[in-house]
Formats: sequence, structure tokens, C-alpha cells
Amino acid sequence: LHQMQIHIFSASGKLSSHNVPEGTGDLTIPLFFLPAGVYYLQLQTKECVETEMFIKE
Repeated sequence: LHQMQIHIFSASGKLSSHNVPEGTGDLTIPLFFLPAGVYYLQLQTKECVETEMFIKE
């Protein structure tokens, strides 16, 4: 089973990382610990890397 890495970067570059086994279905990432602001969510597998911006209010 491959791993998927999830990285959450703040606009200032602070990093939070999580490892999740692939194929586990829906994924819920707790964000309650993040203060309001702009963040980048990066999903990384062996085959690809995707990054999306989101705003936590």
C-alpha cells in the first residue's frame, strides 16, 4: 500500500505534515488548530504532487 503525504503550509511557510495510506476512501483533515489565514494544501503521492490554496476564517 502506497502512502500519501499531506502538507499544510501557512502563508509564512510554517509546515504541518500528515501521512495517510492511499485507498482509505474519504479523508478528513482537522483544521481546528489553525488560526484564521491563507494556507496551501499539498497532496503528494509517488506519482504526482497537487497544491491548492484555501482560506480559513
